[in-house]
Amino acid sequence: MFVCCTGMARSGSTWSFNVCRELLEATGEPLIAGYYGEGEALDDFIESRGLEAFPGHVLLKLHQPADRLLGMICDGRARNVFTLRDPRDCLRSRMDFEGKPFDDALMGVAGNLIMYNLYAGATDTLFVRYEAMAADPAAEVRRIAGHLGLAPVEDEVGRIAEATGISAARRKVEDLAGRTDAGTVEIAGRRVDTETCLQTGHIRDGRAGG
Repeated sequence: MFVCCTGMARSGSTWSFNVCRELLEATGEPLIAGYYGEGEALDDFIESRGLEAFPGHVLLKLHQPADRLLGMICDGRARNVFTLRDPRDCLRSRMDFEGKPFDDALMGVAGNLIMYNLYAGATDTLFVRYEAMAADPAAEVRRIAGHLGLAPVEDEVGRIAEATGISAARRKVEDLAGRTDAGTVEIAGRRVDTETCLQTGHIRDGRAGG
Protein backbone atom coordinates (compact mmCIF):
# COMPACT_ATOMS: atom_id res chain seq x y z
CA MET A 1 0.00 0.00 0.00
CA PHE A 2 1.29 3.47 -0.90
CA VAL A 3 0.12 6.17 1.53
CA CYS A 4 0.74 9.91 1.62
CA CYS A 5 0.14 12.17 4.61
CA THR A 6 -0.31 15.67 3.25
CA GLY A 7 -2.13 18.71 4.55
CA MET A 8 -1.93 22.35 5.41
CA ALA A 9 1.23 23.22 7.31
CA ARG A 10 0.51 23.33 11.07
CA SER A 11 -2.75 21.39 10.67
CA GLY A 12 -1.80 18.07 12.29
CA SER A 13 -0.20 16.25 9.35
CA THR A 14 2.53 14.90 11.65
CA TRP A 15 -0.19 13.41 13.85
CA SER A 16 -1.86 11.74 10.87
CA PHE A 17 1.53 10.45 9.71
CA ASN A 18 2.15 8.79 13.07
CA VAL A 19 -1.36 7.32 13.18
CA CYS A 20 -0.76 5.79 9.75
CA ARG A 21 2.70 4.60 10.81
CA GLU A 22 1.30 2.85 13.88
CA LEU A 23 -1.52 1.26 11.86
CA LEU A 24 0.79 0.01 9.10
CA GLU A 25 3.44 -1.25 11.54
CA ALA A 26 0.73 -3.32 13.24
CA THR A 27 0.15 -5.25 9.99
CA GLY A 28 3.60 -6.84 10.37
CA GLU A 29 4.41 -6.17 6.72
CA PRO A 30 7.58 -4.36 5.57
CA LEU A 31 7.28 -0.59 5.92
CA ILE A 32 9.21 2.39 4.58
CA ALA A 33 8.03 5.53 6.36
CA GLY A 34 9.32 9.06 6.73
CA TYR A 35 9.86 12.51 5.35
CA TYR A 36 12.01 12.40 2.22
CA GLY A 37 11.55 15.89 0.85
CA GLU A 38 9.07 17.68 -1.36
CA GLY A 39 8.25 18.20 -5.01
CA GLU A 40 10.55 16.91 -7.73
CA ALA A 41 13.19 15.82 -5.21
CA LEU A 42 10.63 13.45 -3.71
CA ASP A 43 9.61 12.19 -7.16
CA ASP A 44 13.28 11.42 -7.84
CA PHE A 45 13.55 9.59 -4.51
CA ILE A 46 10.49 7.45 -5.31
CA GLU A 47 11.93 6.53 -8.70
CA SER A 48 15.50 5.89 -7.53
CA ARG A 49 14.33 3.60 -4.72
CA GLY A 50 11.71 1.83 -6.82
CA LEU A 51 9.11 2.55 -4.17
CA GLU A 52 6.10 1.87 -6.38
CA ALA A 53 7.21 -1.76 -6.56
CA PHE A 54 8.14 -2.07 -2.86
CA PRO A 55 6.73 -5.37 -1.46
CA GLY A 56 5.08 -3.84 1.57
CA HIS A 57 3.85 -0.43 2.69
CA VAL A 58 5.26 2.99 1.78
CA LEU A 59 4.24 5.96 3.93
CA LEU A 60 5.39 9.46 2.97
CA LYS A 61 4.93 12.72 4.85
CA LEU A 62 4.92 15.82 2.66
CA HIS A 63 3.09 19.01 1.80
CA GLN A 64 3.88 19.67 -1.86
CA PRO A 65 3.95 16.78 -4.36
CA ALA A 66 5.26 17.17 -7.90
CA ASP A 67 3.84 15.58 -11.04
CA ARG A 68 4.67 11.92 -10.39
CA LEU A 69 3.33 11.66 -6.86
CA LEU A 70 0.41 13.98 -7.52
CA GLY A 71 -0.60 11.70 -10.38
CA MET A 72 -0.42 8.69 -8.07
CA ILE A 73 -2.71 10.42 -5.58
CA CYS A 74 -5.20 11.61 -8.18
CA ASP A 75 -5.49 8.28 -10.01
CA GLY A 76 -5.75 6.20 -6.83
CA ARG A 77 -2.35 4.48 -6.86
CA ALA A 78 -1.60 6.26 -3.58
CA ARG A 79 -4.02 6.76 -0.72
CA ASN A 80 -3.87 10.25 0.72
CA VAL A 81 -4.72 11.69 4.14
CA PHE A 82 -5.03 15.48 4.03
CA THR A 83 -5.30 17.42 7.30
CA LEU A 84 -6.94 20.82 7.25
CA ARG A 85 -7.42 23.65 9.72
CA ASP A 86 -8.81 27.16 9.76
CA PRO A 87 -6.41 29.00 7.40
CA ARG A 88 -6.16 31.90 9.86
CA ASP A 89 -4.84 29.56 12.55
CA CYS A 90 -2.39 27.97 10.10
CA LEU A 91 -1.16 31.43 9.13
CA ARG A 92 -0.56 32.57 12.71
CA SER A 93 1.01 29.24 13.69
CA ARG A 94 3.39 29.30 10.70
CA MET A 95 4.48 32.82 11.54
CA ASP A 96 5.23 31.83 15.13
CA PHE A 97 6.72 28.36 14.57
CA GLU A 98 8.65 28.98 11.35
CA GLY A 99 9.44 32.64 11.96
CA LYS A 100 8.00 33.58 8.58
CA PRO A 101 6.89 37.13 7.77
CA PHE A 102 3.19 37.56 7.10
CA ASP A 103 3.42 37.67 3.29
CA ASP A 104 5.55 34.49 3.07
CA ALA A 105 3.30 32.60 5.49
CA LEU A 106 0.23 33.75 3.56
CA MET A 107 1.69 32.45 0.28
CA GLY A 108 2.32 29.09 1.94
CA VAL A 109 -1.26 28.85 3.19
CA ALA A 110 -2.56 29.82 -0.26
CA GLY A 111 -0.48 27.01 -1.77
CA ASN A 112 -1.96 24.57 0.73
CA LEU A 113 -5.48 25.63 -0.27
CA ILE A 114 -4.67 25.09 -3.94
CA MET A 115 -3.67 21.51 -3.10
CA TYR A 116 -6.86 21.10 -1.04
CA ASN A 117 -8.88 22.07 -4.10
CA LEU A 118 -6.98 19.55 -6.26
CA TYR A 119 -7.45 16.73 -3.76
CA ALA A 120 -11.19 17.40 -3.53
CA GLY A 121 -11.54 15.48 -6.78
CA ALA A 122 -9.33 12.58 -5.70
CA THR A 123 -11.43 9.66 -4.49
CA ASP A 124 -8.59 8.18 -2.43
CA THR A 125 -8.09 11.32 -0.32
CA LEU A 126 -9.45 11.39 3.22
CA PHE A 127 -9.88 14.85 4.76
CA VAL A 128 -9.21 15.09 8.49
CA ARG A 129 -10.05 18.29 10.33
CA TYR A 130 -7.71 19.55 13.04
CA GLU A 131 -10.65 20.35 15.31
CA ALA A 132 -12.01 16.79 14.96
CA MET A 133 -8.70 15.13 15.77
CA ALA A 134 -8.32 17.37 18.81
CA ALA A 135 -11.86 16.68 20.05
CA ASP A 136 -12.00 12.90 19.47
CA PRO A 137 -8.68 11.45 18.29
CA ALA A 138 -9.87 7.83 18.60
CA ALA A 139 -12.71 8.51 16.16
CA GLU A 140 -10.25 9.96 13.65
CA VAL A 141 -7.93 6.96 14.12
CA ARG A 142 -10.88 4.75 13.15
CA ARG A 143 -11.61 6.90 10.09
CA ILE A 144 -8.00 6.76 8.94
CA ALA A 145 -7.86 3.00 9.51
CA GLY A 146 -10.98 2.56 7.41
CA HIS A 147 -9.48 4.68 4.65
CA LEU A 148 -6.46 2.36 4.62
CA GLY A 149 -8.68 -0.71 4.53
CA LEU A 150 -7.67 -1.76 8.03
CA ALA A 151 -9.87 -2.81 10.94
CA PRO A 152 -7.94 -2.56 14.22
CA VAL A 153 -9.61 -3.82 17.38
CA GLU A 154 -10.82 -1.17 19.81
CA ASP A 155 -7.91 -1.70 22.21
CA GLU A 156 -5.50 -1.01 19.36
CA VAL A 157 -7.39 2.15 18.42
CA GLY A 158 -7.07 3.37 22.00
CA ARG A 159 -3.37 2.52 22.13
CA ILE A 160 -2.67 4.42 18.91
CA ALA A 161 -4.73 7.43 20.01
CA GLU A 162 -2.75 7.59 23.25
CA ALA A 163 0.65 6.95 21.62
CA THR A 164 0.11 9.75 19.09
CA GLY A 165 -1.71 12.15 21.42
CA ILE A 166 -0.60 15.62 22.42
CA SER A 167 0.84 14.55 25.79
CA ALA A 168 2.95 11.76 24.31
CA ALA A 169 4.10 14.03 21.47
CA ARG A 170 5.06 16.79 23.90
CA ARG A 171 7.21 14.36 25.91
CA LYS A 172 8.99 13.20 22.76
CA VAL A 173 9.61 16.77 21.66
CA GLU A 174 11.03 17.68 25.07
CA ASP A 175 13.40 14.69 24.88
CA LEU A 176 14.55 15.73 21.41
CA ALA A 177 16.42 18.78 22.66
CA GLY A 178 19.08 16.61 24.29
CA ARG A 179 19.38 13.97 21.56
CA THR A 180 22.16 13.73 18.98
CA ASP A 181 21.81 10.03 18.12
CA ALA A 182 21.48 8.50 14.66
CA GLY A 183 17.69 8.59 14.95
CA THR A 184 17.69 12.38 14.68
CA VAL A 185 18.80 14.94 12.13
CA GLU A 186 19.07 18.72 12.22
CA ILE A 187 16.94 20.63 9.72
CA ALA A 188 16.71 24.42 9.65
CA GLY A 189 18.13 24.65 13.15
CA ARG A 190 15.69 22.15 14.66
CA ARG A 191 16.34 18.62 15.88
CA VAL A 192 14.02 16.18 14.05
CA ASP A 193 13.17 12.62 15.05
CA THR A 194 13.35 10.59 11.84
CA GLU A 195 10.83 7.97 12.99
CA THR A 196 8.01 10.27 14.10
CA CYS A 197 8.95 13.44 12.13
CA LEU A 198 8.44 15.42 15.35
CA GLN A 199 10.87 18.30 15.85
CA THR A 200 11.93 20.66 18.60
CA GLY A 201 9.35 23.38 19.14
CA HIS A 202 6.78 21.33 17.23
CA ILE A 203 4.06 21.11 19.88
CA ARG A 204 2.33 24.32 20.88
CA ASP A 205 -0.86 24.83 22.87
CA GLY A 206 -3.17 23.86 19.97
CA ARG A 207 -5.55 26.75 20.54
CA ALA A 208 -6.62 29.12 17.79
CA GLY A 209 -3.45 30.37 16.16
CA GLY A 210 -1.29 27.98 18.18
